Amino acid sequence: MEKREALKIIQENYFKIKDVLECVAWGNYHKEYYNLIQSEEKDHRKLCPQGVICGLTQAEAIKLFYVQTIFNYLFTNRKLSVRDYLSIRKSHFFACSLVENYKEELLKCLQGVDYNLVNSIDYAELMK
Repeated sequence: MEKREALKIIQENYFKIKDVLECVAWGNYHKEYYNLIQSEEKDHRKLCPQGVICGLTQAEAIKLFYVQTIFNYLFTNRKLSVRDYLSIRKSHFFACSLVENYKEELLKCLQGVDYNLVNSIDYAELMK
Protein backbone atom coordinates (compact mmCIF):
# COMPACT_ATOMS: atom_id res chain seq x y z
CA MET A 1 0.00 0.00 0.00
CA GLU A 2 1.30 3.45 -0.87
CA LYS A 3 2.06 5.84 1.94
CA ARG A 4 -0.45 8.41 0.65
CA GLU A 5 -3.22 5.80 0.55
CA ALA A 6 -2.37 4.51 4.05
CA LEU A 7 -2.41 8.02 5.51
CA LYS A 8 -5.78 8.72 3.86
CA ILE A 9 -7.29 5.58 5.43
CA ILE A 10 -5.86 6.48 8.84
CA GLN A 11 -7.08 10.08 8.58
CA GLU A 12 -10.64 9.04 7.67
CA ASN A 13 -10.90 6.59 10.55
CA TYR A 14 -9.19 8.95 12.98
CA PHE A 15 -11.89 11.57 12.43
CA LYS A 16 -14.68 8.98 12.75
CA ILE A 17 -13.36 7.82 16.12
CA LYS A 18 -12.59 11.38 17.25
CA ASP A 19 -16.18 12.45 16.50
CA VAL A 20 -17.57 9.62 18.64
CA LEU A 21 -15.24 10.37 21.54
CA GLU A 22 -16.00 14.07 21.43
CA CYS A 23 -19.75 13.37 21.47
CA VAL A 24 -19.75 10.88 24.33
CA ALA A 25 -17.51 12.90 26.64
CA TRP A 26 -17.53 16.44 25.29
CA GLY A 27 -14.04 16.07 23.86
CA ASN A 28 -12.21 15.05 27.00
CA TYR A 29 -11.63 11.40 26.10
CA HIS A 30 -10.32 12.28 22.66
CA LYS A 31 -7.86 14.81 24.12
CA GLU A 32 -6.69 12.49 26.89
CA TYR A 33 -6.19 9.57 24.52
CA TYR A 34 -4.41 11.73 21.93
CA ASN A 35 -2.14 13.27 24.57
CA LEU A 36 -1.16 9.85 25.94
CA ILE A 37 -0.11 8.66 22.49
CA GLN A 38 1.62 11.97 21.79
CA SER A 39 3.72 11.61 24.94
CA GLU A 40 4.63 8.02 24.06
CA GLU A 41 5.61 8.97 20.51
CA LYS A 42 7.68 11.92 21.75
CA ASP A 43 9.58 9.63 24.12
CA HIS A 44 10.07 7.08 21.33
CA ARG A 45 11.47 9.69 18.93
CA LYS A 46 14.05 10.78 21.50
CA LEU A 47 15.74 7.44 20.76
CA CYS A 48 16.09 8.31 17.07
CA PRO A 49 19.72 9.03 16.10
CA GLN A 50 20.44 12.66 15.28
CA GLY A 51 20.12 13.44 11.59
CA VAL A 52 17.78 10.54 10.82
CA ILE A 53 14.69 11.79 9.01
CA CYS A 54 11.44 10.01 9.81
CA GLY A 55 8.98 9.13 7.06
CA LEU A 56 6.02 10.17 9.21
CA THR A 57 5.42 13.37 11.05
CA GLN A 58 4.72 13.04 14.72
CA ALA A 59 1.04 13.92 14.13
CA GLU A 60 0.73 11.22 11.44
CA ALA A 61 2.29 8.60 13.71
CA ILE A 62 -0.02 9.59 16.57
CA LYS A 63 -3.09 9.20 14.36
CA LEU A 64 -1.86 5.81 13.14
CA PHE A 65 -1.50 4.50 16.70
CA TYR A 66 -4.75 6.20 17.76
CA VAL A 67 -6.71 4.30 15.10
CA GLN A 68 -4.86 0.98 15.16
CA THR A 69 -5.02 0.63 18.93
CA ILE A 70 -8.78 1.27 19.03
CA PHE A 71 -9.24 -1.20 16.16
CA ASN A 72 -7.12 -3.78 17.96
CA TYR A 73 -9.41 -3.83 21.00
CA LEU A 74 -12.64 -3.25 19.08
CA PHE A 75 -12.29 -6.02 16.49
CA THR A 76 -10.47 -8.69 18.50
CA ASN A 77 -11.28 -10.38 21.78
CA ARG A 78 -8.09 -9.09 23.36
CA LYS A 79 -8.46 -7.85 26.91
CA LEU A 80 -5.88 -6.35 29.22
CA SER A 81 -5.28 -7.35 32.81
CA VAL A 82 -3.59 -5.70 35.74
CA ARG A 83 -0.57 -7.88 35.02
CA ASP A 84 -0.18 -6.11 31.64
CA TYR A 85 0.16 -2.69 33.24
CA LEU A 86 3.94 -2.88 33.63
CA SER A 87 4.68 -3.97 30.07
CA ILE A 88 2.10 -2.24 27.87
CA ARG A 89 1.86 1.42 26.93
CA LYS A 90 -0.67 3.34 29.01
CA SER A 91 -2.53 4.45 25.88
CA HIS A 92 -3.54 0.81 25.35
CA PHE A 93 -5.33 0.74 28.69
CA PHE A 94 -7.13 3.95 27.79
CA ALA A 95 -8.12 2.55 24.37
CA CYS A 96 -9.28 -0.71 25.92
CA SER A 97 -11.46 1.20 28.36
CA LEU A 98 -12.89 3.38 25.59
CA VAL A 99 -13.84 0.26 23.64
CA GLU A 100 -15.39 -1.38 26.71
CA ASN A 101 -17.46 1.72 27.48
CA TYR A 102 -18.39 2.89 23.97
CA LYS A 103 -18.27 -0.26 21.87
CA GLU A 104 -21.69 0.22 20.27
CA GLU A 105 -20.98 3.82 19.28
CA LEU A 106 -17.57 2.95 17.86
CA LEU A 107 -18.88 -0.05 15.91
CA LYS A 108 -21.66 2.08 14.47
CA CYS A 109 -19.31 4.81 13.22
CA LEU A 110 -16.84 2.28 11.81
CA GLN A 111 -19.45 0.15 10.07
CA GLY A 112 -18.11 -1.08 6.74
CA VAL A 113 -14.47 -0.28 7.52
CA ASP A 114 -12.04 -3.06 6.61
CA TYR A 115 -10.27 -3.93 9.87
CA ASN A 116 -7.65 -6.04 8.09
CA LEU A 117 -6.77 -3.19 5.73
CA VAL A 118 -6.26 -0.76 8.62
CA ASN A 119 -4.37 -3.39 10.60
CA SER A 120 -2.05 -4.07 7.63
CA ILE A 121 -0.66 -0.52 7.69
CA ASP A 122 2.88 -0.89 8.98
CA TYR A 123 4.50 1.88 11.04
CA ALA A 124 8.01 0.71 10.16
CA GLU A 125 7.28 0.75 6.43
CA LEU A 126 5.78 4.23 6.63
CA MET A 127 8.81 5.51 8.53
CA LYS A 128 11.13 4.74 5.58
